[in-house]
Parts: sequence; C-alpha cells; structure tokens
Amino acid sequence: MVQAFANDVPEGLLRGDFLDVAVVKNKLITVKIDSNATPIASVLTAGLDQITDIPPPAGLSKLPGAARVAVGENMFFDLNGNGQADVSESGVPLELFDLAVVSSGALTDGCPTSSVPCGELDVVDLSPLTLGHGGSVRVIARIPMPGPPSACRSIQQSSRVRRDPRTGARGRRPQPSPVRPEDGHHREGLADANNDGRDDRVLRIIARTTSC
Repeated sequence: MVQAFANDVPEGLLRGDFLDVAVVKNKLITVKIDSNATPIASVLTAGLDQITDIPPPAGLSKLPGAARVAVGENMFFDLNGNGQADVSESGVPLELFDLAVVSSGALTDGCPTSSVPCGELDVVDLSPLTLGHGGSVRVIARIPMPGPPSACRSIQQSSRVRRDPRTGARGRRPQPSPVRPEDGHHREGLADANNDGRDDRVLRIIARTTSC
C-alpha cells in the first residue's frame, strides 16, 4: 500500500534522444541528438529546466560529433603562480573551475593526422554558472584524438601532500591541469611539439577492453 501525501509532486521528466548526462554541483550537463540529427550539449537545472546550450567553438555550427560528457569540479589553476587558490573580495573562487569534457564519437572529417577515424575532446568552462565567474559558458580547448574518445568518463586532478610552514598542518595542494582557462577562448588544431602524432595535452590513453 502506498500512502499519498499532500506535498507529493510528480518527478521531473524530459523526453529526447539523450546520449549521456553528468552532474556538476546542482546542474546537469546533457548530450542529446535533436530532430535534425545534430548533437547538442546543454546545461539544465536539477529540475530539468533548460539553462543554456553549450555554444560550439568559433566557426562551427555544432560540437563535433558530441557523444559523451564527463565533468570535473573545483579544478585548481594557479593563474598567478602564488601557490594559493585566490578568491575575490566577494568570495568568488577565482582559481577554481568547474569543467566539462564533451567527447566525440568517430569523426572522419578534419582529422589532423593519418588516424581515421579520429576524435575530439571539447573542454568547456562551466564556472560562470556554477562558481560565479564572469563571462559565459564556453569551449576553452579542442583536443584532437587519434581515435573515437567516446568512452571518456571522468576528469581527475592529481595532488600532493604539503605542510603549512606557519601551522604545521598537512594538506593536499592540487596540481595544475594541462588545459588552462587563461590560454585563450579556445585552441584549434593539434598541439604536438614532439611530433609523435598525439596531442601533447593528452597525458595517457587507455584502450577500452569492454563495450559500454
């Protein structure tokens, strides 16, 4: 027997051809295919209300082959090199960022090397919506991949233990990520200084051994 209460409300329902969803703070990041077979990444409220679609990089009409999304919260970027996570006078964490990585399926157009099909990771700064940063949600980096990276599932950030010289307390200091928000609105093309055919921002590739 199920007892109904006066404050019961129907659970939220949003219909569509959704490929993936991730949660960052109190926001949802979704990837879906619209009625024109175009992949769209969007930001929703916890109640499934639309906040915004993630705009594609400059010069493109869509995020290339968007298929999966992963998120990382409170990623630390030491923009001024002082070793601390600075905050503004109003309390906004200026050097913490919430990021999403939208990964593509197999791409056959625009592959930067002889690897076809290739893929792409689009790094999105969500901090204007989640941490009170200025500006708007935007793609801050495009990272070519030598194959479809659609199994991308999480973002991790390394840290090391350090001791506060004033108090002796031990804590973990986050290490900067290879993708830095201040590098520009977004990066185009392959960053391959050692000419190994793999983007230098990709630290490691792990082959998927099982199907999703």
